[in-house]
Amino acid sequence: MNPVDPNANPYAAPQTAPAYVPAHGYGHAPSPAFYTYREGDAVVHPRRAWLPAVCMKCARVDGLVTRDHKFQYTPPWTYGLFFALGPVAVLIVMALLRNNARMPIPLCAPCDARWRKTTIVLWSTVGLMVALPLLAIFAAAVSEVAGQVLLALSGVALVALLVVSLVVVRPAQLRAKKIDHAHVWILGVHQDVLERLPSQFVG
Repeated sequence: MNPVDPNANPYAAPQTAPAYVPAHGYGHAPSPAFYTYREGDAVVHPRRAWLPAVCMKCARVDGLVTRDHKFQYTPPWTYGLFFALGPVAVLIVMALLRNNARMPIPLCAPCDARWRKTTIVLWSTVGLMVALPLLAIFAAAVSEVAGQVLLALSGVALVALLVVSLVVVRPAQLRAKKIDHAHVWILGVHQDVLERLPSQFVG
């Protein structure tokens, strides 16, 4: 994570950007490929463009750092396959259907720390959800009852994962509503940041 100059204009193009371009494009009039706007409660942002130097979670402009984040989008219906296919098979299906987009996210230090802590909680819950069914298979070879108990606990772990995702992670992080070849639809951005953006692309 890189510090952001607190004296910089939040909506000005960066002076150096080896991997990304400002949202309007260098030396070009605005075009859909390099233009950030809002669509409902989502920020529609080009994959290879810089977000404004404002904390995306609380709208602060001082004490910023940049988090290199990989947005991921998986069709929601894949979660419904858990009870039919089991967690391991569902994770494989999700990996095959997942769409990714990596970009730098400006955050203030407290929001960045909150993001980091909730990520640890999330992956700990995912690890538990994957480990329990595997343990159930080995336990069933010794005791059928123990295997059934661990398998039932894997269902509880899935519920825990959903609760953690909705109650703990979602308020602290940004997430992708949709990802295509050019843009990411970002949810969880602070309302003050949303209101600074145009409601649609104007060419």
